[in-house]
Amino acid sequence: MTAFSVLLPVYAGDEPEFFARALASISTDQILRPNEIVIVRDGPVPPELEEVIAHASDGSAVGDIPVTLVRINRNRGLAAALELGLEACRYEIVARADADDISVPHRFSRQLPVIAGDAPGEPDGYDLVGSAIQEFNDDEHHPGMVRRLPQDGDEIRRVARFRDPFNHPTVVYRKSAVARAGGYQHLSKMEDYWLFARMLQCGARVTNLP
Repeated sequence: MTAFSVLLPVYAGDEPEFFARALASISTDQILRPNEIVIVRDGPVPPELEEVIAHASDGSAVGDIPVTLVRINRNRGLAAALELGLEACRYEIVARADADDISVPHRFSRQLPVIAGDAPGEPDGYDLVGSAIQEFNDDEHHPGMVRRLPQDGDEIRRVARFRDPFNHPTVVYRKSAVARAGGYQHLSKMEDYWLFARMLQCGARVTNLP
């Protein structure tokens, strides 16, 4: 199976409990585990968050998956944090995750064959693969609305004219395709939409899993 990284930023406003759950969901809970996790600490964080970061760095919180920690001295915002994190990722294929989201156990085992071109009917692979999400508040066992997005590339391009066609914490993409589009650039609360729009403009092959 193709090697891949997971890129996860964290900052002072994140909850330690949610961050620890997010880390477990992309590591020990996964059927297909990543080859590395890159955590970007975007500015100083409280001691409780530092403790979770320490448990990830020593492998105890992530099943001994190698962890690279990128420390930024002051909070620079999501776009800058993700750009620095991407530079630190060792592998061409990178999965995004957020510090307050939970990845279902089969996430990577389903997305990686599709992006890599190993899935039946997808011999060429993709540059970006997203998926649906199910929302929840504080308790993952009381889920809410499911947000599904179009799967077909042409429909994704049509939808992108009006709204973000991907759920950012679900995407897996190729570093080279992100770089070709100019990488993450600051646009308050819309960094992901702006990146994806430019990737589409550059001809990226894209899809969402249902």
